[in-house]
Amino acid sequence: MGIIYKLLVGDFWYVGKTINSFKSRYNQHKSMCFNKNKKDYNSKKYIIMRKMGVSLKNWNDKVKYEIIFEGDNKWLYCYENLSIKLDDPWCINTLCCKIDKIEPVEVNRWGTMTKDMIKEQGKKYREEHKEQIKIYRESRKEYYKKYNEKYYNDNKKQRLEQMKKYNNNNKEQIKKNSKKYYENNKNYMCSLCKTKKLGKGDYNKHCKTKKHLKHLKNKL
Repeated sequence: MGIIYKLLVGDFWYVGKTINSFKSRYNQHKSMCFNKNKKDYNSKKYIIMRKMGVSLKNWNDKVKYEIIFEGDNKWLYCYENLSIKLDDPWCINTLCCKIDKIEPVEVNRWGTMTKDMIKEQGKKYREEHKEQIKIYRESRKEYYKKYNEKYYNDNKKQRLEQMKKYNNNNKEQIKKNSKKYYENNKNYMCSLCKTKKLGKGDYNKHCKTKKHLKHLKNKL
């Protein structure tokens, strides 16, 4: 047996699943939210819960729940995907689960659903909630900027090693791609500065150089 449930904290909500008893999972959320030694302590849902004033003492009053589905395990992933809408600004799920192995599936509430149908449903939701999604993304812009900078700095060495490894393992392919790119972009040249043939990228850089700007100024 499996359970899909929804936790409600004010207007925020989170959808999760468990194959254990719901009571056990509910208490597990409570433990992870306030135990700094737990790996999920700084996950999105628990950070928001704490900011909303949830504490150990008021947990049962602040964190409400609904049981969305209870039944055979094989439907769990499908129900969870249909329940999570990451574009909803009140959704505090981080990721949807994968459903690659479930296509198609029979679901009483929604009929027969396939991966493409679920994707189409997500597309329709985004179309209907464009303004809401835009506001949410704007409000999170600074957060993602800092997150991306931190991730880049923390993984700089690893990324360089991966790039070096990729370049060593794909020398021939990189050489072919470079040659193809040159052939497609070799006809760019600056008649003003009487330069030789340049690639598109080089031409754009050239147009910003002091030499080019000087010639351009003299011409005008």
